[in-house]
Amino acid sequence: MESTKIDLILSDWDMPVLNGLELLKRVRADGRLKSLPFLMVTSQAHKRNIVKAAQGEVDHYVIKPFSSALLAEKITQIMPLG
Repeated sequence: MESTKIDLILSDWDMPVLNGLELLKRVRADGRLKSLPFLMVTSQAHKRNIVKAAQGEVDHYVIKPFSSALLAEKITQIMPLG
């Protein structure tokens, strides 16, 4: 992410090595990346996970399964215009 221009991070919560919440925390702690729109997708609908993601300043949190229309709507909501 540091060497490539990125406009949006779309991350799953459950990933090997580094989970989505850990990635979110690292992105928000990095001055060069912290303003990137971040969309978390997950099958975990636990309220505590949603709260953790919100505390980590996630832009949107989408629970699987979801439609392509819902995903497009959430991306549109968090992407800067222009």
